[in-house]
Amino acid sequence: GIERKRLSDLGRFVWLGGDYVTDLAANLREFRQESVDAIAETGAGTVAVSTAHLRQEAEALSWFRREVALRAEEAEELRRQNEELL
Repeated sequence: GIERKRLSDLGRFVWLGGDYVTDLAANLREFRQESVDAIAETGAGTVAVSTAHLRQEAEALSWFRREVALRAEEAEELRRQNEELL
């Protein structure tokens, strides 16, 4: 399972590995660009995508929105903490 903690609760730390939000955004952008490139290369007017892929993409975007909202909340909390320290 996944355990979530606020960054402020961790003290000093080093981030290892990639950022899943950034990776997801890059993957979605790359897939869309491949679709646009396919249209340009073949002269097709449409690109078909499976419903299974669209469902997975919708789930990924839902997770993406939740993660961005959590990060925004965390950033706001850290901003408030910084203001209190000043």
